Amino acid sequence: MAQHFDLGATVRLKSGGPVMTVGRFGDFSLGARKDHYLCTWFDAQGNKRESLFAQHELELVAPATNGPSKVERA
Repeated sequence: MAQHFDLGATVRLKSGGPVMTVGRFGDFSLGARKDHYLCTWFDAQGNKRESLFAQHELELVAPATNGPSKVERA
């Protein structure tokens, strides 16, 4: 059975590459890409990237264990 990824989960292509965040799941491009995940990541220059991936291309990545992060309010 294929694994389902929750929104906000961190994933990576099974073939390798950067850690990405799952943003949305569904049908894209008028049904041309059914049941795909829209994933977001930052490239080496810090530019935000997004692309669609089929479920069978992705694997779950364990969250970082470098301690809790704190978000400051402005």
